[in-house]
Parts: sequence; C-alpha cells; structure tokens
Amino acid sequence: MSLSSLFDLKEGEWFEFKLESQEQEYPKCEMKMTFTEDFLHIKAVVHDLHFKDGDRSWRYGDGFLINFITKSLPNNEPSDKFYAYGFSRIAGNTVTTKVNQNGVFYLGSIEDSGLRIDVDEVNNIAYYDMKITWEMLYPFHPLMHKTLGINIRYNSQTDEGKTIRVQLVPDDEFESEHEHNKHYLPVIFNQSETSQLQFAFELISNLVLENQISGKLVIYSPEDKETHFKIIVKDDKHNVIKELFKTIHLAKGLNNFLEDIVITDNTTPLRIDVFVDTLELFNYKLYRLNPQDLIDLTQRIENFEKVADRPIERSSYFGLKYKLEELTYFIESFGSNEDPTEIQQSFEDLQKLIAKCESLGHFYYDLDFITTAFESPDDKTLQPYSIGLPKDFDYKNEYGFILALHGSGVDEVGFARFIAKNFQKMGFNYVVIAPRGRDLSDHYIGQTEKDVFAMVETVKEMFHVGEMLIFGFSMGAYGVWRLTFLYPDSFDRAIVGSGSPKLPWSDDSDVDVRHLRHNAKHIDYLVLHGTADRAVPIDGTREFITTLNDDGFNVTYKEFEGAGHGDYDPAETIINWLKKPK
Repeated sequence: MSLSSLFDLKEGEWFEFKLESQEQEYPKCEMKMTFTEDFLHIKAVVHDLHFKDGDRSWRYGDGFLINFITKSLPNNEPSDKFYAYGFSRIAGNTVTTKVNQNGVFYLGSIEDSGLRIDVDEVNNIAYYDMKITWEMLYPFHPLMHKTLGINIRYNSQTDEGKTIRVQLVPDDEFESEHEHNKHYLPVIFNQSETSQLQFAFELISNLVLENQISGKLVIYSPEDKETHFKIIVKDDKHNVIKELFKTIHLAKGLNNFLEDIVITDNTTPLRIDVFVDTLELFNYKLYRLNPQDLIDLTQRIENFEKVADRPIERSSYFGLKYKLEELTYFIESFGSNEDPTEIQQSFEDLQKLIAKCESLGHFYYDLDFITTAFESPDDKTLQPYSIGLPKDFDYKNEYGFILALHGSGVDEVGFARFIAKNFQKMGFNYVVIAPRGRDLSDHYIGQTEKDVFAMVETVKEMFHVGEMLIFGFSMGAYGVWRLTFLYPDSFDRAIVGSGSPKLPWSDDSDVDVRHLRHNAKHIDYLVLHGTADRAVPIDGTREFITTLNDDGFNVTYKEFEGAGHGDYDPAETIINWLKKPK
C-alpha cells in the first residue's frame, strides 16, 4: 500500500488489507477494519513461525503496536497528536497497553478492552480481534472529525531474541522517544445506509476565559425528522446557572449545529450537560479563569523576587516562576474537550505556594513532594526537577539524599514519587531529588549531564546534605554508571536497576563508559536485573559484574528470575544492602 493510499471506511463494512515484508516470508498479516458508533474494529490473521509472549511483547514480539493520529494534517504531513496502543499477550494474558499519548510514554493497561487473541499452535496462526473505543482516542470522534491517521506495526520475536517487523507506513520515528511527529495513512469515516441516529458534541474549549461557552453538535440522522436539543450549565453544587432549549430539524445525513451560551455568573468550576430529546448524551467539566487573576499572580511572584536573597528563597522564586510558565503553557495549548482539572489544580496550587513564600520566605514547609526548577548557570533557562521530602522535614537538619534518574521517554515525576514513597515505607528518611533533563531520552549526556550537577549544587546550597546515593532505572541506570565513573567523588552509594554501561546504538568511547570505571572503587554498588529483560538483556550486565568483581569493586548483584524490564520488587534486597556495614 503506497503513502498516497487511504482507508475509505463505511460503517459496518470491512475494508481488507495486508502487512507483509519483501525481505522475508514471515510474519504476514491479513487484516480488515471497520467501525461502529462505539469503536474502531480491527481484526488480523497472523501467520508466523511461532508465537511468544512476555514483557512488552507489543514492542519486542509477538504483538501489534498501532499509532492513531488524532489530528491529521494537509498532505498527510507527520503529526504530533496521537495515541499509541499495544495489543499482545503478556504472561499468558491478553493485554491492551496505552503506550503513548502525544509523546508521554507508558501510561498503563486498558481494563476490559475486549481484546481477543486466539493462537492455533499447530498451524502457527494467531487471530487478533481489537476494538478501540472512541473514548480511547478522545477527543477524536468520526462524526466530528471524519479523518483519523493510522500506522500499524506487527512485531515478531525470533528464537534468537531479535525482532522482525512488518509495518503499514515506513516511519523511522514510529516509536521514537525523541521525535513525536508520526507518519500515517488517513482513515476516512462514512456512515452507511444502515447507520442509526448518532450524536457527537464538542466544546470549543472547556476553559472559559470570557463570558461565553461555545459548542458544536453533530447529528447523523437516517431520515428527515425533528428533535429537541437542551444544554444545562450548573455549578459544582448542581445549581442551574443557565439553560438552553431548542427544537431542531434534522435532514437525512450529517447535521451540524453551533451553539453559544453567555454566562455572566463568575462561578467556577462549572458542569455542562447536553441532552437530545430526554436522553443525556454528554457532560463536561468547565473551569472559569479570569485573565486578571493570572496578571495578579505574576505581580506577586515579581514582588517576591525582590526580597528573595537566601538560596532557599531563590530556589522558591525559580520554582514559582517555572510553575507560572507551565500554567501559561497549559492555558495557551489547551484544546477542545480537554479536561480543565489540571489547569484548575495548577492555578490553585500556585496560589498556595505564593502565599507560603510571602509568609515564610520559601515553600519547603509542610510539603512532601514538589516539582520545581533551578536556573541553569550555562544558559539561564529554567530546568525542572522534583523533590520528595520525608515526614516532618526541617531544612535546617542534615539528611541523606537520593539522586533519582528516570528511564527513557518519561519525566522524573513518577519515578521520584515512587522512590520517595517506597524508601519511606522501608523506614529510610532520604530526601529524593530527580532531574528531568533537556530531553526525556538524552541518557544524561551533554547539557543534561551538566544540569544534573547544577541541580545538585543548588540543593547543597539550600539544605544540609549528608550521604549521597544515586539510583537509576533503565536509561537512568546507564546514567548511574556514567555519573559515578565520571564524578566518583560526588557519590557514596549507587543502585543500578536494569541498565547497561554501554548503549547499544553507539560504540563511541564517550558513550561506552566501562573503561572509566577505575576511579569509582570506593562506591558501594547494588545492581538489580531481571533474567527475562527484553529491553536491556541481562547478558551484558552479567559480563560487566564479572569485570567489576575481578577489579575488586564493592558490588552486590541480584538477579530476579523470570522478571522482565523492572517488573520485580527489590525492597528486601535494598533494605538489607542499606543496613549492611560499610
């Protein structure tokens, strides 16, 4: 199928196509696709030499990874508005995985997705039945937008552990963690003669900056008829603020209606309910934001800057400034039908942090976790990082610190929260600091490497730092090897989770840091790895552990039998390691 092709779907009718390679006979996929008012429906018959499952089998084999581009562009130009879903068997169970949304990775599995995978082991045939509801592609809806982009990849794992791929559209950045513009073929949605009455509603924005709420209603009708349309706006206590009622005439086919509602009440948050006849079809949250409130916050932060002299005060100022920039970005990039809860929460949190700074001079009081920022000494940009604080934290006391390095394709927030929560659960009162990096997948090389130590210096100026432990997972584990070898005097202990000191895509001596290890013999290492890890195979770790032991390093090594890339519980191992005499 060429790049100029498209899928022209009719509701309830199957469109057939194939995925196969010119280089090898297997795998090959016979596929078909249709849609209903509830979901996009894809079926596949896959012929291969065998069928395997395992950790992230949608990525390494055997399974499907599909990009759905929710905002297609003129001339099918690559788009950065997309979802990626994986469909595979993991540990014997069929799993639909939300892999990516607009560049944010690994968002969890979809419960009750209706995925079916039946395998004929005798004839080496797998039958896939995949249903992608419109809620999974929100805010896309076929009545409202008509065109969806799609790119499909099937991954097959060989006996040697390699991955063979067949793909609908060539795209070197198909699952890239650096580039989020995806290639695709357009899917055009058309109702058929058997289509029933269908509805879609879209607010121009769930964020209300003026006194007007605007929305678009699309109705597909199989016949000429009249119907009734009602919109009710309520406050968060369910009091009705505004009500709109209309009788509308529907022609056979698609009908489009634009509606504006003027709201003079300043109440926020709001809720809007949409009815056709007596049936409630949609409900949305809305948040009112007065632009003057944002101006007032900006002025208060600027006033605080004038009196922020101590390091902890300067750090708080940069944190406020970063959060204001983040809030402004959220507002400017806010799309139709998106949930405004994040903006509401960000605004209210920023108000509270400013009040703390005005009262106490900083916001590191009665706080367990915050994402803040420091100013890079190299280019004066604000660089975000997260801090997890132990219970009853007092910045005047000395604490051990954990420098937490996140994995590829995700930011530091989830990893920092996880480390802070679990070390406290294990009985350790560490402060956790976690840099984000200039790019989520830059492996702590280059400017991000410099930023890590600029962040550490910022923290040392603010707090009393005792022991410094560095902990990284996957890409972050490579960062642990790299930073402890390059800057051995900066760390006392190190935990390496499922990572290698050598990156598979480069033989550059600046990237392969194994030869730099000799300066770090005083560091106490704990190395963790799953034996069934397909993202970072364990063989390289085993080989390097042998080298470190031969060189006289102080290394504790723990393998987790049958575990994949991080699906193991290292708590007991970490507790025993931290409590052992140095």
